[in-house]
Parts: sequence; structure tokens; C-alpha cells
Amino acid sequence: MIKVENVTKKYGGYTAVNDISFEIKDGEIVRISRSKWCSEKLQQ
Repeated sequence: MIKVENVTKKYGGYTAVNDISFEIKDGEIVRISRSKWCSEKLQQ
């Protein structure tokens, strides 16, 4: 099992992720992807 709690990621003054928590249990398949908007915003 993987457990992530209270993660925040900032790029300068931009908050990309704010206080996210989740669990991935044994045997689960998870895909984490970013949106096109997010990719464009982070490249500025």
C-alpha cells in the first residue's frame, strides 16, 4: 500500500497541488495525469 497525506506543491507563487491525500491499495492500478491547462500554466 502507498499512502500520501497532506501534500502541497508550489511553483513560485502558483500552488499546483494543495493539501492532497490518497491511498493506493495492493493490486490497484492508478493513473495520475495532468491536464493540458496545468501543463501550459506551469510552462509560463
